[in-house]
Amino acid sequence: MQLNSIKYLVSRLSVFIFSTFFSVKIHAQSQALKSTMPLPAKPLLQIVQNPVINILELKYFSPLNQEIQLQIFDNTGNIVLSRQLNVLKGDNLLRVEESSCLNSGIYIVSVMDKTLNRYHVKLIKK
Repeated sequence: MQLNSIKYLVSRLSVFIFSTFFSVKIHAQSQALKSTMPLPAKPLLQIVQNPVINILELKYFSPLNQEIQLQIFDNTGNIVLSRQLNVLKGDNLLRVEESSCLNSGIYIVSVMDKTLNRYHVKLIKK
């Protein structure tokens, strides 16, 4: 009878140790993931100076090194400029020199990252 009680206690203790270890490991992995993907307190995409006179400069925060697609749409929804850009993890300053060729007006700047998230800002071109 005592042997069965000891086996039962050992099996319960093993389950407890395993479940405690497993939950601590999951918590540690969760904390590590949170620390690698900080949520910025500012917008991910901003125009440095709006209205833009010549060259468009954008600030873009990227959670990782990646390639993004930048597109500029006119007021009818047509794409007037499209570029693929490489960005680094963190803050990036993007210069779009081709924007000097745009006519005066209102445009939408769209950035799509590799996870298909899209960010938009309104551009006023003088």
